[in-house]
Amino acid sequence: MKEPIISFENFFCQYHFRNEWALSDINLSISQGEFIILTGSSGSGKSSLCYSLVGLIPFFYAGKTKGDVFVGKQKVQESSILNLSKRIGYIPQRVENTLVTPFVLTELAFPLEYRAIKTEVINEKVQSIALKLLLNNLLESNPQKLSEGQKQKVAIACSLTSNPEIIIADEPLANLDTNNKKVICSLLAELNREGKTIIVSTHDISHYLDVATRVIEIEGGKIVRETTIKKEKVDLKEITSIQDNEKLKRTSPKGQSQEQNIILTVKNLEFEFPEGFRINNISFSLKEGEVVGIVGDNGSGKTTVAKLLCGLLKPKSGTIEIKGKEFKDLPWEEKAKCVSMVFQNPEIQFFEDRVDHEVELVKESLGVESKDTDIKALLEEGGLVQYKNQNPHSLSHGEKRRLAFIAAIYHDPDIIIIDEITNGLDKANKEWLVKKICDLRNDNRTVVIISHDSTWMKDFCNRLFLLEDGFIREIENLESLVLSTSENKEGSDQIRKKSEQKVLSEFGSKWHLDPRTRVVVVLALLISSLYANNVYVLITLLLFSISIYITGEIKLRFLIQTVFFLTIFSIIATTIAFYSNIISDPLTSFVQIEVRFVVSLLLITWFFNSVSPYELAVALEKMHLPAKLVWLIISIYQFVPVLSKEATDINSVRKLKGLIGRRLNLRRQYYIMKKTLRPLMAGSINRGIDLAESMVLKGFEPKRRKNHVLDIHIKIIDVIIILLVLAKLGLVIYFTAYYSVPV
Repeated sequence: MKEPIISFENFFCQYHFRNEWALSDINLSISQGEFIILTGSSGSGKSSLCYSLVGLIPFFYAGKTKGDVFVGKQKVQESSILNLSKRIGYIPQRVENTLVTPFVLTELAFPLEYRAIKTEVINEKVQSIALKLLLNNLLESNPQKLSEGQKQKVAIACSLTSNPEIIIADEPLANLDTNNKKVICSLLAELNREGKTIIVSTHDISHYLDVATRVIEIEGGKIVRETTIKKEKVDLKEITSIQDNEKLKRTSPKGQSQEQNIILTVKNLEFEFPEGFRINNISFSLKEGEVVGIVGDNGSGKTTVAKLLCGLLKPKSGTIEIKGKEFKDLPWEEKAKCVSMVFQNPEIQFFEDRVDHEVELVKESLGVESKDTDIKALLEEGGLVQYKNQNPHSLSHGEKRRLAFIAAIYHDPDIIIIDEITNGLDKANKEWLVKKICDLRNDNRTVVIISHDSTWMKDFCNRLFLLEDGFIREIENLESLVLSTSENKEGSDQIRKKSEQKVLSEFGSKWHLDPRTRVVVVLALLISSLYANNVYVLITLLLFSISIYITGEIKLRFLIQTVFFLTIFSIIATTIAFYSNIISDPLTSFVQIEVRFVVSLLLITWFFNSVSPYELAVALEKMHLPAKLVWLIISIYQFVPVLSKEATDINSVRKLKGLIGRRLNLRRQYYIMKKTLRPLMAGSINRGIDLAESMVLKGFEPKRRKNHVLDIHIKIIDVIIILLVLAKLGLVIYFTAYYSVPV
């Protein structure tokens, strides 16, 4: 028997503000080189067990523990997350909030930059893991702008770059398409053959049975069963959590009426993102009382199509008609009554502080009359009745998804769009979801399902559509489907060769102002705007804006929008000041307010949009500021774009919740603002926690980095701009101080 590399001895843990134990009397021994599957129902304690191994319990999440956990001979309670992260690679369940740098390249390198590893070696390690996970063509991409599945792959790659001896993965296949699931499973199997210990927490164990050594089932925080998998013969009936697909087939017939009316028609729809991805001239229709599935590889545009159908994105061309009416011409109240959507990230969908109030929100906001559905009974069906008085943000990942679904259907919309809802759901909850979807179909409502879980959806969908490279087509079945995307293995050798020669060499040569230059420019122009004559400030701002626009760092549309909105704000401020007898010359005051607002806010906004926290941290470190001060600045700085992105997402969702403002109705506007602030603050706190957790698990230390994989250095253009701006500032201060002449 091999010496255990992980062991639990009579271990208990309890989260702060919770009465029940999250884990109870855990006794478990795992030998080096084992492949362990943790399974169980939603909220059973799988993630808590993972947290206990990596040190998040007790060092990050407050609570109480009893008993011991050992990694090797080191007791976890006497170690630290930093020390454990050197041996353990952790793949979290929620990855959208854990990506902290501006490029996939820097994200993969981040865990290595605090160690005494040469930059060349870091680059080699990053390239190696990028090749294995087919991330070559994404190395220059911003992780925050990737699809959910692509983010999942990046998070997996981050956990592997430091070559840990233990890998803990919490639902690593969530959001991944069939091809990428095979890539990840193959990689985990290869790592296990190399002698690494693998622990996977999942609801669907079928992907890992060929390589796993044991399946450990957890219910109610306790280990209820351990099954050793014999490679020659696996008795699947021994494992109670395996998907019973036959049962799903019996409970979800594809029945539909012979004659159905078309409820939604899409004609020649096109859409394009600034980054280049586009939806190409798609056309299809949806009928009343049918369930339609949309499948496709990661990044194929499935969520984009869903947002177009909801009206959250405006198409470049083409039309969407619902019940014979052009969708874009309908007011938002009518859109929200007709279409509802369950988003991939459920946290941005909760606007109330109680679960039962969240379910009622849309119905009350829209003033619709629907069937007398008993909320308590609906919550009981979804396993949420015991939480009806709790805050939705306190629920587990799977519970949040079920609540989002219930809240989306309660006001009886004609079309319900469901985006990747099965992540975090166990077998029982999937069966409940299938039953509810079939009930909706029998009630003559249309359901659109976006999912990579083809095994789950194929047996009750009336029709299936494949979205591929921005085009859509109807398919007969999933078995005959061969997905061919840019991430497919075919052609990947060419991508790899290009990446090896191209990506890393181009990072240093790209024209970008050094972050230190940006700091000097912003401070200098802000100071000069306080002293200088309005005309000279405007000239300086104009020249600076032209140079930034030419280099592609600010879009013309952004400049125009900024000036427009600041002009409106300045007019309002000047008017209020004039009628309050604060100023006597409104025209002069308006120009002064306008110029300084434009200068200040445009520069600050440009800085936030152009400099990532990672780049700023590297720049400040190179300016030899104390490391703890640098990371205090970065923590505050990081919160602003997080808050901005969260606000944008929530602003989209609130429209589908019926939270629509009405002109000159201040009480309504205040009501909407109050409702919107709740998910904004809760989401920002959650994102902050996830971000801090991610940085700690990646080996972050409040000290200066050993190396920086992203080359940041002062170039000739930086020197020229700094000299010009400092010269301007010097002249302003000199003439103002000694001659009282504004420059």
